[in-house]
Amino acid sequence: MMGKELVIFVVGNSRSGTTMMSRILGFHPHVFSFEELHFFEQLWNPDNREKLSLDQARVLFSRLLTIQRDGYLTQGQYENYRNVALEVLGDNYSPLYPNEIFQLFLNFETSREGGFIPCEQTPRNVYYIKEILELFPSAYVLNMIRDPRDVLLSQKNKWRRRMLGGEGFKTSTLIRFWSNYHPITISLLWKSGIEAAARFIDSPRVFNVKFEDVIASPEWYIKELCNNIGLEFFPEMIRIPQVGSSIENDEPEKFGINPSTAGRWKRGGLDSSEIYLCQKILADNLESYGYEVEYIRPNLFFLLRNIFLFPIKSLLAFIFNLNRMGNILDTIRRRIFKSG
Repeated sequence: MMGKELVIFVVGNSRSGTTMMSRILGFHPHVFSFEELHFFEQLWNPDNREKLSLDQARVLFSRLLTIQRDGYLTQGQYENYRNVALEVLGDNYSPLYPNEIFQLFLNFETSREGGFIPCEQTPRNVYYIKEILELFPSAYVLNMIRDPRDVLLSQKNKWRRRMLGGEGFKTSTLIRFWSNYHPITISLLWKSGIEAAARFIDSPRVFNVKFEDVIASPEWYIKELCNNIGLEFFPEMIRIPQVGSSIENDEPEKFGINPSTAGRWKRGGLDSSEIYLCQKILADNLESYGYEVEYIRPNLFFLLRNIFLFPIKSLLAFIFNLNRMGNILDTIRRRIFKSG
């Protein structure tokens, strides 16, 4: 049941720098960075530890190929990759566990792209660190941590990605992004993700990576990180294109890590009630991770409006994300009860 090959998993709260870190690692000549694959939770429930038949394996492998090559948001037809999946699985297929099919897929695509170390960057895998460490014993987990007020600002503007240069965003996806945002929801999810990862901080294969530390000294920090996970550092790793922001237009002709991405919330974009609610919910967590809590008096009207809208936005978010949950009860259990 165990995979032995090296895999790097970049996890953390959404909009915490997981894509940035994946791009940095993907600029290493031996590493290939994947799209968000959503293997755990959506494609496979880790509670199901049964081996897969050839047909089941073909479907899983084909779905992974579709997400990687056509894009998760486009949701292409996985039957388009039926023949590729069958060719890789082979004529003499012997039943494999889902995680073994996943490792086979990662190795296949990485080799096809000229690398030999896969880097997977699905943020919500922060709730599956236990399974990653168990099923991929040579894997490293990089848990991205970012000031939750900057996460709040980025999530608030995520629905604007299509206007800032993002591609492949359907209108329904943008509506889902809008529904997902509420200062209470995002703050609670930040807290849940942070606490889920904190359970494994003593593991030598799990590293907390603060977004702000990377921004402050990118070359030094990435050198240290590479040393910790056994990679040689290459200067071109930090020359990533400046794309993917929820605040600024994509500038793919500009390279390097943008220092202005840290502390953006201080320069506007959040009203006083959003900052107040975030700090109220996360006061202890903020101080634990070195983020200063600032005194703020909330606008009473906006505060009451946000409190009133919370159950409405929560219901909308639940409805629009139903098809992204492979097992609804397990998803809720891991996020709310922090079990798994």
